[in-house]
Amino acid sequence: MADDSAKGGHRISFNAMLGGAAAIATVIAAVVGVLNQFGYIGNHEASRPAEIYAPAPEAALAPLPKLTSLTGAWRDAGLGGCHLITQTGSKLEVINYFPGSDAVMSHGEGTVEGTHILLQLRTMHGDYQVSPDGRILNGTMFRSYGPNPSVWKYIGTSCQKSG
Repeated sequence: MADDSAKGGHRISFNAMLGGAAAIATVIAAVVGVLNQFGYIGNHEASRPAEIYAPAPEAALAPLPKLTSLTGAWRDAGLGGCHLITQTGSKLEVINYFPGSDAVMSHGEGTVEGTHILLQLRTMHGDYQVSPDGRILNGTMFRSYGPNPSVWKYIGTSCQKSG
């Protein structure tokens, strides 16, 4: 009986040792993987996938100058269409382009008084407010099927996509 208990003790000890060795091997594999991922070990001269670009936080970017005229191209944040606005005094002319193309969808006119904009287009009309920096028009576009919230963002001088 004394021999049986000694064998059992060695068997438990051997199983514990195997489990411990497996745990240590797992930890070593994880450490090697992390070191490889961060470039401390491994062949990093081989071609690798493109770096991930993360733009600087907006707070770190220099503020854009305030727009003093609404003349320019404005992208509809929802539908994606582009609206080319020409401002002459308080009068606005608007040409709307289909999303993703240079094709004219409609045209119209409007007025601006302070930060308040009223637009009258062929099949709809809009009521907008200009943001403090002049780069966002936030309001409502009234279409035949009802009012829709609308946000237009200034994108530059042209809506044209083709060269």
